[in-house]
Amino acid sequence: MTGKPADLPFSAARYFSLVNAPEFIAFLEAVTGIPSLRPDLTLLGGGVHEAGANGHFEIHVDFQKHPSTGLQNRLAVITYLNTDWTEADGGALELWNMKDNRSGATIPPLLGRTVIMGQSPVAAHGYPEPLPGSRPRRALIAYFYSQPDKPAGAMISTTRYIRRPGMPLSSHLQMTLRDIFPQPIVRSLRQIRSRFTHKRSR
Repeated sequence: MTGKPADLPFSAARYFSLVNAPEFIAFLEAVTGIPSLRPDLTLLGGGVHEAGANGHFEIHVDFQKHPSTGLQNRLAVITYLNTDWTEADGGALELWNMKDNRSGATIPPLLGRTVIMGQSPVAAHGYPEPLPGSRPRRALIAYFYSQPDKPAGAMISTTRYIRRPGMPLSSHLQMTLRDIFPQPIVRSLRQIRSRFTHKRSR
């Protein structure tokens, strides 16, 4: 994932300059009914997202509060870059029904398809099944914010993962670690596991 504007290739930088332009933000406000939207020019959590073979993203709810500005995360705009993508390539975005703990809708990541997704404590989504082939799944993601309509303490500033039926045991363990330990410790444990796995594979 690339999120720093300075690290973006020209075409991606051009895309974000367009979606962050006042004209596009006015379009988002008209479509969603959310007034006074603001872009995040730092692309926190956004930018170019790419997943390779076996890549996946567990069902989750995005951070609700920007950790630096304190603004409320209101929208995600996702544009897919996958040429000649088929159902066999996997990677469909799942919009999760939190009440019934199941997928409510799926959106194949087809080239040029753009999803405007509202953000809230129940806006769970992801693509939890590992990609079956070697084709990379690519997307461009931008977030849009507004002044909070709820107390700061009621908004989470980190991604929250959702336990789901059929979830692998390894994912359950990772979520348990996140619940128990602070984020810096979880990151350190993940790095240790990655190094250990790399050594075993030699």
